[in-house]
Amino acid sequence: NPKVVLNVGGSSSSATYISGSGTTDLLFNYTVSIGENDTNGVSYADNALLLNGGTIKDSAGNNALITSTSRIDNPLYKVDTTAPSVSITMSDVLLSNTDTSLVTFTFSEDPGNSFSWNGTSGDVTLASGTLTAISGTGLTRTATFRPSANTIASNASIAVLANSYVDAAGNNGTAGTGPLYSIDSTTPTPNSLSITSPGVLNSRLNEGDVVTLTVFMNKSTMVLDITHGAPTLSLTIGSTVVQASYASYTNSTLQFSYTILAGQTDTDGVMFNANGLSFNGSVFKDEYGNNASNVYSAWTVGSYRVDTTLPTVSITSNISAILAGQTATISFTFSEDIGTSFSLGDVAITNGTLSNLAGTGLTRTATFTPTANLSSGTAS
Repeated sequence: NPKVVLNVGGSSSSATYISGSGTTDLLFNYTVSIGENDTNGVSYADNALLLNGGTIKDSAGNNALITSTSRIDNPLYKVDTTAPSVSITMSDVLLSNTDTSLVTFTFSEDPGNSFSWNGTSGDVTLASGTLTAISGTGLTRTATFRPSANTIASNASIAVLANSYVDAAGNNGTAGTGPLYSIDSTTPTPNSLSITSPGVLNSRLNEGDVVTLTVFMNKSTMVLDITHGAPTLSLTIGSTVVQASYASYTNSTLQFSYTILAGQTDTDGVMFNANGLSFNGSVFKDEYGNNASNVYSAWTVGSYRVDTTLPTVSITSNISAILAGQTATISFTFSEDIGTSFSLGDVAITNGTLSNLAGTGLTRTATFTPTANLSSGTAS
């Protein structure tokens, strides 16, 4: 049967005869195959009609003259069998509680009005946030993603559903998936506090002792910028509020230092004041950009009391005049418990000896025996 040789995207294809015998018009048919594309339009060359073993005659039996002229690319009959695709990018993939990310949808072919997202429903899927309505025309469309509050999410993505959009030829679009994004929109907060000092003795701090105070955050990766100021930590010693100075920071901690001053006293223990962390122009935030909070409860540390007052002692005797053969009980009364630091070797004695040191706490006793054969005099 006769055929017509077509040029489809630079390749020769044949349209086959289907009807028209006995008329002045012959009809040929060509079915476009998957993978064929012609962006300029179908064309055919001179003498594209071939008998291909068939015959074309008039009613008198005369063979037809089948020469023909070419037809250039016909823009009304372009060929497109390629499924359109979409790529998705985000301006930010590590998102905090204040961040937004510009989402760009770039199509290989204009989807026209077949692609939509109105802010709540449409051809897009997403997680842990909201996406504004799509804007733009042509190959590029945009929307803004905002993470949900108080959310932690990882390996999430924005996607366009397969077959949810079409190109001008009606080819269904392929699915598209954006980059993985992570969200942490929770506020970093102090998790615990600690106090240490190499100078602490019997749970007491003295003048000149250096105290290290640590604020532990509830997130493991924090960043501190002290370009415009350094943080301080508020403490109460006795009834006086003091400020510990910034010393250092690690990924999840802030450290402060304070030196105990003369005259300071705290019988209950050093107190971390509630919400006493002041940033003073510094910026302390997590890796997602969430600024740290300074909210925590007051805490009194009883094992770190402050005592810079010198202890005193008064000495009394149960008798003032000692006769031969007698002894006296000497009482030592201290203003503070001196523990085991006091011994008989700490006492200067004249005209006698001390023995039998006893007692604990504020009061200690010893036995005084005068020197023998003293006719008169004093002892101390």
